[in-house]
Amino acid sequence: MTNNTTLTFQYSPAYDRFLLQLINRNESDSFFEKRRTICNEFSKTFVPENISFLEQMKENMSKTLGIENNQKITIYVIPSMPRSGLPSGFSDPLTISLARTTLKGEQKYTPEQLICLITHEIAHHIQHPLRKTSYSKTMKKIYPEMLIRNHLLTYALLISVLPPDLFKIEEKKAQKQEQYKKALEIVQKTGAESIITNARQHLHHEP
Repeated sequence: MTNNTTLTFQYSPAYDRFLLQLINRNESDSFFEKRRTICNEFSKTFVPENISFLEQMKENMSKTLGIENNQKITIYVIPSMPRSGLPSGFSDPLTISLARTTLKGEQKYTPEQLICLITHEIAHHIQHPLRKTSYSKTMKKIYPEMLIRNHLLTYALLISVLPPDLFKIEEKKAQKQEQYKKALEIVQKTGAESIITNARQHLHHEP
């Protein structure tokens, strides 16, 4: 496999506005211009310094799962989520926020936290080919709780590719949410390699 990965970071005012309108927040054009400026700064500073590493993480996860690494991915960037209690990112459409929204305000993520967040969502994103297999149905029988089930392979991939110091950030974050914590415990007990092998068998019909 060759490294044909292209990660593109993009701010979309229309998408940002849509997310805010879901909770009945209607903001002015100047509000979104300020948010665009924040995202532009991210693109000028964080992205050039970390794009090679992030693309390498994507390539490594693709190889680990046994899928082609030629997908071009657009990552939508927003300064923050519309309200507290929402996840820091989504895998479809792949979206990340630059700050954690709390009841007390916004807390900017460190570069290391952003690397983990982006890699985490890419790990979810590259699993999409499994939707065409019996993998989800099989896993649902074993792990009926969706959040736990959806994070088993994700944590297995992250354990496989992230440097230990960065995975510690993921581990610390998982402890704050019971389902994430449980998913990570299952992966650590079962073994990341075993979980990945199971997914590969569904993808490639390996014996």
